[in-house]
Amino acid sequence: MRKQLLAVALAATATTGLAATAATSASAVPPRAHAARVCSAPTSPTVAACDALKLVDDHGTPVSPSGRTVTPAAISGKTPADIQAAYKLTGLSSGGRTVAIVDACGYTKAEQDLGVYRSQFGLSACTTANGCLRIMNQTGGTSLPRYDNGWAQEQALDLDAVSAACPSCRIVAAPSGQTSAMTSCSGRAIADVSAVADPNTGLAVYAPSTKSTSGWAQYGGTSLSSPIVASVYALSGNTAGYANTLPYANTGGLFDVTSGSNGSCTRGASPSMRR
Repeated sequence: MRKQLLAVALAATATTGLAATAATSASAVPPRAHAARVCSAPTSPTVAACDALKLVDDHGTPVSPSGRTVTPAAISGKTPADIQAAYKLTGLSSGGRTVAIVDACGYTKAEQDLGVYRSQFGLSACTTANGCLRIMNQTGGTSLPRYDNGWAQEQALDLDAVSAACPSCRIVAAPSGQTSAMTSCSGRAIADVSAVADPNTGLAVYAPSTKSTSGWAQYGGTSLSSPIVASVYALSGNTAGYANTLPYANTGGLFDVTSGSNGSCTRGASPSMRR
């Protein structure tokens, strides 16, 4: 029960560094390495955009926080073991639960790239053949929307983050086309609970650099936080009802952020800031 409460405690996302007691500002990224947005900026309020950030140098080459070029022999970023240890998920099982990922545009190499990631870190295979992975369009069909390299990187980050936090989870990836039907939130939309999102402390991800080639890079953004939190819910077993109420009832499983800033909110200004 304690493990479930601890797992359930992560409920929403905000941008923080992966540290037990401090939120790390993105301004800590060294001069040679900077966070680059992988998706194009939205052209209108009715066009979706992703929040994935990749560490690159001034030439757009993937690098580590220290500026070292990322290669297959020198991968940079948090590993599945790091994520599971940080959020005390080691040894937990999803019991066959599924995490659904909904993104825009098609990603033709999703299964292949996910296989490289999971093999690199000794995770069991997650394929369409063994039933672990399902890829569909927004109507449940198999004909995927057009390819977009930025959105494909977003999807790679999502798939790898779920695999890192919850290797036993099944995954549904649902690419969709752009529509004018966007979510409008008239109520409160501020996260109380956060997960790692600073690209400087981000996840090692195997993602496409073009439609036909892929490679390793270090990613962050709330696009990393979201799949981690979704995976925590799957591991907790508490997936019924209104999930957002669970952390408020189980605050003992949260780690307090006691210092630092996420770029716009400091610990002093938000005493309930949690991760």
